[in-house]
Amino acid sequence: SARVDYSLNRVKLPGGEPVNIHVTNNSLDVSFNRKWLTSTIFQYSNIRDLTGVNFRLRYRYGANDDLFVVLNSVATDADPFRNVDRSLTIKLTRSFDF
Repeated sequence: SARVDYSLNRVKLPGGEPVNIHVTNNSLDVSFNRKWLTSTIFQYSNIRDLTGVNFRLRYRYGANDDLFVVLNSVATDADPFRNVDRSLTIKLTRSFDF
């Protein structure tokens, strides 16, 4: 599945120039089979010149048992190669029956 979302807000504060705020929030979800799933979110805002990407890989190795690998990246358009904040998160869930 895919989703494309774009919003434009025109703001005029008293005594100031009008400002156009552009925000996009797009996503793409792919299921390769019942065990392997991915989710990707792309975001952009012109106010702070930020571009963000969130990629999540999910592996379902059992009933209610999952392994998640998540990569986040946020960059400024002023210099997208130097001003980057990245993180990698790995999460393992396991259910126990008592």
